[in-house]
Amino acid sequence: MADPTAPGAAPGATIVDPDPIVEASRGPIVRMLRQQYNVMAWYGPFTGHWWAIVGPVDRLVEAEAPAQLERAIRRAWGWEA
Repeated sequence: MADPTAPGAAPGATIVDPDPIVEASRGPIVRMLRQQYNVMAWYGPFTGHWWAIVGPVDRLVEAEAPAQLERAIRRAWGWEA
């Protein structure tokens, strides 16, 4: 079975930023979000957005930047208006 996340797996799709240094810098951000907020978080290389699944009802939130995702997570948990 082919890897659906491999470049070229989706015709016409492009990876937003394939720079390995940039990719490596995302790991600590993902770990912080997962540990601090108890969520499943990731960066979508095809969308260029940050994503998280929040709470016991598995609410999906997304944002263009990590700080925006953090605010969306806090709102989903009901900690911010």
